Amino acid sequence: MVENKKPSFIGNFFKSIGKFLLYVIFWVYFVTALSFAKDWAKISWYHNVPNHNLPFSIQYQRSQGDSKEALFIFSHRKKAEYKESLDVILPLAPELEPLFYLVFARNYDHLGNKDEATFWALMTMFRISYDAHRCMDGRKNIKEIRKIISEFSLTSNVKGYLDDDSSDSYIATMERVLKWDEENPVQHSPKYYCDMISKGNSEISSDLTPEENWPIYMDGLRKVTQLRIEELKSKKETK
Repeated sequence: MVENKKPSFIGNFFKSIGKFLLYVIFWVYFVTALSFAKDWAKISWYHNVPNHNLPFSIQYQRSQGDSKEALFIFSHRKKAEYKESLDVILPLAPELEPLFYLVFARNYDHLGNKDEATFWALMTMFRISYDAHRCMDGRKNIKEIRKIISEFSLTSNVKGYLDDDSSDSYIATMERVLKWDEENPVQHSPKYYCDMISKGNSEISSDLTPEENWPIYMDGLRKVTQLRIEELKSKKETK
């Protein structure tokens, strides 16, 4: 007669752990797959949004405080529609967050327009710097943020345009940045930037600086940019 042995405690323990790990792996896989499926569904949906409806869709999301979703809508247009989408969104540029300008730069580079690609890339850096000053802790890591934008959000062509800061066209584009900024005052809130840098870091505040100081920051930024322009001009003259 064969004796029925009861499973040991250790055997039951590892059996339970094994089931638990399989359960966790399943849910990690499921949630990951669901996330990819969700993004794929969103991209497919936004691809089908007619270009003439883009301004409404973007402004609606921004009115709900979701500039990230608004940017997602615009950045996932079909390449064949880059020009048409730019035509309908550019009139909104003065009131958009500067991260939208990165998409302008990418799209113009794809269309072979070096001047516009360079302009919107420089415009991004200019207004990102301003938004950093409008956040309580924004200046702590502005150099890192600008580096991340340059490394991961600009095309290799645009990076090359920005590295060529001794050219006449680069200097003229910097002057154009100041002119466009003067003619199109900032209308967006820097809250997106404050939230972005504080997310996951309890030591960084998401609070804004006092609004009465904002004109001072802009005046200082414009003066620094003008000094940089004069410096580049002086270098060209001494060559």
